[in-house]
Amino acid sequence: MNELKQNKQEFKIKVGSPAMFSDVMKLYVQHKAGICQMLFGTAIPVADGDKDKIEVHEQARIVTTTEHAQRIIDVMCSSLNYYPQKPGKK
Repeated sequence: MNELKQNKQEFKIKVGSPAMFSDVMKLYVQHKAGICQMLFGTAIPVADGDKDKIEVHEQARIVTTTEHAQRIIDVMCSSLNYYPQKPGKK
């Protein structure tokens, strides 16, 4: 975590940028290429006859290196004080 604090850069906020609500995130990793794709979406209830169903609408897609994705996730975890356990070795 100290490494993240040392590499902290000023984050310039662009006034007028749209904000979005996301309650779904999918992560696709291409390990050999070192690329990660993060998709953020919103789950919306939709009436379908007698049943209610949920549709997920994509809000944003971010493509970055796996190294940067790991840093992003580290910041998310430390900000939320949530550290999930690592899976055991296969």
